[in-house]
Amino acid sequence: MKRYGRASLSEFLDDFIVYRNLIPVDTSLPALVDIAEELGIKKGVVPRKTSEEYALVMVQLLQAARKMELTQSEITRIVMVGDTLMNDGTAFRNICRVGGWQGIAFIGSERKERKSFQVEEYVGSKIYISNRWSGLQEFNHFCRQNDFEINGNSAVLVDIDKTAVGARGRNDKVIDEVRVQAAIDTASSLLGEDYDPNSFDWPPNTPAIRGPASGNPNQEYLSDGISENIISALSKISKIILAYSGMRDWTQTEHAGPFVRQIFLNRLNQHLTIY
Repeated sequence: MKRYGRASLSEFLDDFIVYRNLIPVDTSLPALVDIAEELGIKKGVVPRKTSEEYALVMVQLLQAARKMELTQSEITRIVMVGDTLMNDGTAFRNICRVGGWQGIAFIGSERKERKSFQVEEYVGSKIYISNRWSGLQEFNHFCRQNDFEINGNSAVLVDIDKTAVGARGRNDKVIDEVRVQAAIDTASSLLGEDYDPNSFDWPPNTPAIRGPASGNPNQEYLSDGISENIISALSKISKIILAYSGMRDWTQTEHAGPFVRQIFLNRLNQHLTIY
């Protein structure tokens, strides 16, 4: 086993890092709030990664970042590295389409079965899917075979959670733990004295629940478990305040349970972002 020591994202990304709420680390780049109206995005709403609005923002950010470079060459192609075909793969295809760019992407996840890969082709883009992160070496060869080497007209996108940090299937459990803690902290903050930590626990060995959230059963179990436990806890409270992504609903009824459940089932996936 090779040990490379500690490193930081800034060593290869500098400050060209964008948080999930679409606020860049480099303040010279436009934040979502600065360009939302121009792009037709509602105030206070953070687009989902799989949405066209997310792609519109990313294209703007990539073009703005390119203007900060000395060459300022036009972007014509995208190379992306991520860990989920549904989230990262969809975002990649949308960015290529919105930007009018060609693209090639690597989607990796460490799995126990025999090492393998597959390629999905779309109009103007290809996605190389591997069950080993070491497949990045083969991906480099794949890019050259397809005459897609990185050059002055290329932009490279690297997903952070479970890709650059805590690679999926290797050491991604810490990412899950942080996300769960973030949800618990959010619920505690919203509910105050009414918060009961026991209401937010679920058996750690419960089988994964499959659903449409990410295409990954572990991630779906995480989101489904969080969603259901938040719903259950909030449904016990007669007076609640729901706040998420700038949207608020107030209820003051003796039987808030059904209302809370309906609100969350309809809107949780659209408006609750867990980092």
